Amino acid sequence: MSLRSSIAAIPGVRAAAALARRARHWPRKATERFLMRFDPPEKDGV
Repeated sequence: MSLRSSIAAIPGVRAAAALARRARHWPRKATERFLMRFDPPEKDGV
């Protein structure tokens, strides 16, 4: 479990994991918008 605790030590990872759990209940569009906010696509014009 040391890997899991070291990952949890990274700032923001625990918050992201909590949001990911909630994301199951989100509409798909909201989830995509959330992902694009933190991991924007590198394609131009999309």
